[in-house]
Amino acid sequence: LPIIGKISHTIYGSYPLTLQGTIVLLISTISLRIFGYNSMDLVIFALAICALVILIFCLFCVVIGGFIIQKKIGGKVDQKNSCDPVSVEVGFPNETGFKVASIRLLPLVKLKWKFIYPDEIETRIRAKKGGPLSEEIVPNKRCKINHVIRKFSLSDVLGFCRYSWIQKQTLNFTALPQTNTLRAIPQLRSLSAEDGLSNPSGKPEGDRMEIRRYVPGDSIRDVMWKVYAKTRQLNVRLAEKSVLQDTQTAAYLLSSDRDEAAAAIARMSLETGSLGEDWTFGADGCDHPCRDLKSALDAVAKSRAIEVPHEYGLDKFLRFATGKSSTYCIIFAAAEI
Repeated sequence: LPIIGKISHTIYGSYPLTLQGTIVLLISTISLRIFGYNSMDLVIFALAICALVILIFCLFCVVIGGFIIQKKIGGKVDQKNSCDPVSVEVGFPNETGFKVASIRLLPLVKLKWKFIYPDEIETRIRAKKGGPLSEEIVPNKRCKINHVIRKFSLSDVLGFCRYSWIQKQTLNFTALPQTNTLRAIPQLRSLSAEDGLSNPSGKPEGDRMEIRRYVPGDSIRDVMWKVYAKTRQLNVRLAEKSVLQDTQTAAYLLSSDRDEAAAAIARMSLETGSLGEDWTFGADGCDHPCRDLKSALDAVAKSRAIEVPHEYGLDKFLRFATGKSSTYCIIFAAAEI
């Protein structure tokens, strides 16, 4: 079944007539055969001949024009393998710099194209009078890739014929998540298990201790006997675990199907310096921890998997980022199970 589907898709893509053109061809041929030749109806004969001539003319313009434009675009793409990288933002129209000269010699044809890789990209074609066709895209999700694939389609204005082909272009393409109305977030700090404040958000007042009910196995030396004499309840006093605000912050972005909001917060945290001065950032799909803004933003854009899902990389990040020390890590994740 997959082989049959692939063969049928190839045949359909190389077949130059649309459904409307095929219907016109069948009706014109049958009418010319039955009424034109057999019945010698000159009106139907003239109409059928005119329809076939128009169809053949459109077919000639589309096929010949398609070969010429495909060769021209292919040569242009091959010459721009070292073109400037494209950096865009999700949700906003962005110009990629890709332009195609307008078709002037071929009448009754129109050219359009769209992105098929990466996905979730809306393609718009801007045409100025006497100028080339310029490309404008609106990405819906973030991504970072090293090539793009476009599908071009040349058709006539009557909708009878169509010539399509796929063109690949080597391009450093980055789409960052949309921050929308998010402009500022509180400063994020990780916590380390060291001697410090019993409550990082409070004042260093009072005894640092923890009191709870006695359970079998607790040491008798930890029992608060004075409290027991008054209340007849066995309570034990334990050393309270304290944490300290660490100057080095570790943060990680987990990828999922609905993680655009988490990626936007991660981007805003990096750009506004909310992680502090000394930070380490990682994300799914990133091979090594990032310690500068450029590589961290690239990791945010690359964290969305387009075809094959990324492997779970949080454990590997913690081993490389923190080593054997005990520390906390800030996690950016989608609000889902």
